[in-house]
Amino acid sequence: MQRQKVTRHSYSIVDNMKVIVLLSIPIIIINIILSSISLINIRRQNFELIHDSVTLYQSETSAKLNSVEHFIEWAIVNDPLFTELETADTPYERAKAMNAIRARVADSQYATGKEYHYFAYLNQEDIFFNASDMLFSYTDYCNIKNFMIDNAGKEASIKNNFVWQFIKLGDLNFLYYMITYNNRTFGAFVDVADLTAPLANINLGKEGGFSVCNPDYEVIYSFPSSYIAQNTGESSFFHNLHTFTGEEYSLPYSIVLYSDNFNSYGKLFLFQLFVILTGLSLCVILSAFMIHMYKRVIQPIQTFSDSLASINEQEDIIDLQSNNIRELEQASLQFKNLIREIKK
Repeated sequence: MQRQKVTRHSYSIVDNMKVIVLLSIPIIIINIILSSISLINIRRQNFELIHDSVTLYQSETSAKLNSVEHFIEWAIVNDPLFTELETADTPYERAKAMNAIRARVADSQYATGKEYHYFAYLNQEDIFFNASDMLFSYTDYCNIKNFMIDNAGKEASIKNNFVWQFIKLGDLNFLYYMITYNNRTFGAFVDVADLTAPLANINLGKEGGFSVCNPDYEVIYSFPSSYIAQNTGESSFFHNLHTFTGEEYSLPYSIVLYSDNFNSYGKLFLFQLFVILTGLSLCVILSAFMIHMYKRVIQPIQTFSDSLASINEQEDIIDLQSNNIRELEQASLQFKNLIREIKK
């Protein structure tokens, strides 16, 4: 019974190198694709984070402004404490009525926050007082006092009843809601910087910032102060220009916000960039290694193989030492010695 011969496929080193190169190319391509998808997701997540934060801020601010409106409208018409203040005959009774009004305002501030400052003015009695604790300087208090006294009862001021307005007094920008009813003028003032403090806490990047604009999109306030001068560009892959109008939430202002897409996820972005650069570096190193292997190993082996193949064609002893591989040089020397013995 004859034994079947088993056919064995032999592969050269060059073939193996080609396989390695062919395998590395799709791996690098897949790594670049996955990294690009990750960067796009980082950009989208940053956009959604900013959008959700600003819309939540708009919703909460709208509820606070509505609460302030209802309180002022009710108090100036129906609160008996204002009647007591108007009919007070002695300084003690007036002070008692003022403190009672301040206590009622303090109760309402639990829903809105102490950044909303209330002031009242009685025209006939010429009484002006702060109906809430003040968190700004006396100079700002005097600016508000002069503004309310100058505008109380005027036709232009009455037209703006029930409307939130912006006013710059001194160095501060205020959003105010003021109503004049008969002898009484009652209003709430909030510093725009305090009003937009939640937005200032959003991480927008070194180049990021936002602006508060009136209904005509005139800039009222910017944070940081250098934002307008530095960021006038449009949206790009690395930056986004967001515009949040106030109509949807019945707000008297809009917000224009400029953000760095990768700032909130900066570490992830740097890590992903490191992964991409690592993949590209491996590709370059692998290519250099393949070239080195071809020049220092494959070519000498091919030369050695060609020399062996030409033994039958040459009568003299062939020189097999013209290579740069130590092991092949040793093998060449032994093979030459073997050829000499055979020829003897």
